[in-house]
Amino acid sequence: MSTEVVPPMPCPQTQGILLDAMALAQEALHIEGHISARDVVDGLVFYAADTWGCMGALVLEHLGLTTSESVGATLWNMVDANMIAKEPEDSIDDFTLGRYLCEELALRLEVDAPTPKTLREWVAKEF
Repeated sequence: MSTEVVPPMPCPQTQGILLDAMALAQEALHIEGHISARDVVDGLVFYAADTWGCMGALVLEHLGLTTSESVGATLWNMVDANMIAKEPEDSIDDFTLGRYLCEELALRLEVDAPTPKTLREWVAKEF
C-alpha cells in the first residue's frame, strides 16, 4: 500500500490561475503548445508578481502553490482529469526543481524573502 499523499483536485480558481500562468509563459517565450516545467514555474512567479504584487506570496500559499513540486502535483491532477495534456516524455519529476515560489516572488518584487514560518508576517509588513 502506497503512503504517497495525492493532493486533491485543485479548485477552479487554481486551475484558471495555472492556465493563465502557462499562457503568459508561452506568450513571453513565443512558444505555441508545450512548455517545460521550469517555464511553467517561471510563468507562475511572473503572473503572481504582476497580478497580486506583494500579496502574491499569500495567494500562492492559500492555493497550495508554494514550491515547484506543489505546482507539478497540482498540474498532474489536471492531466489525470484530462483537463490539460502532457507529452509522452513529461514526468511529474520534471517539477522536482527545489524552487520555493515565495522566495522567487520576493526577488522579482525586490523585497525581503519570507521563510515559510514568517510568510504571513512578511505579507502583512508595510512596504
